[in-house]
Amino acid sequence: ATTTALVAAAAAGHSVLLGLWRATDGTWSESPPLSVGPTEQMLATAIGLNGEQLVLLSKPGTNGVVEVASGPGRGWSTLASPPAGTVTLALVGDGSVDAFSVNGSRLRIFTVAPLQSTWALSQSMNVPIAYGSS
Repeated sequence: ATTTALVAAAAAGHSVLLGLWRATDGTWSESPPLSVGPTEQMLATAIGLNGEQLVLLSKPGTNGVVEVASGPGRGWSTLASPPAGTVTLALVGDGSVDAFSVNGSRLRIFTVAPLQSTWALSQSMNVPIAYGSS
């Protein structure tokens, strides 16, 4: 088991994210800072079995940006741009990443395998929604 944290810090219009990991002796280690632009927003986060941290950021003119911190001292790496409509992410035990895309009542799940750059549709379903019921 790994204790992790994701910390956001902001000052003078500049924001950064830091991934943190706690060792068994209680000391904390961090990732290098990930700069977040003034027009970007954090949409979702995910944590993997080995403590990897993912962040889905909005970015104008794109489907968003997926950044991954694999562990202490390791830099953030950018995955392939997620599919349109991606609202959240999940890290799978084999190191692949699932992106959950929603359009109305249709849910689609796309997967990108480790070291790959193409998202593939892995599941698709219509979710019954009683519109106007709430």
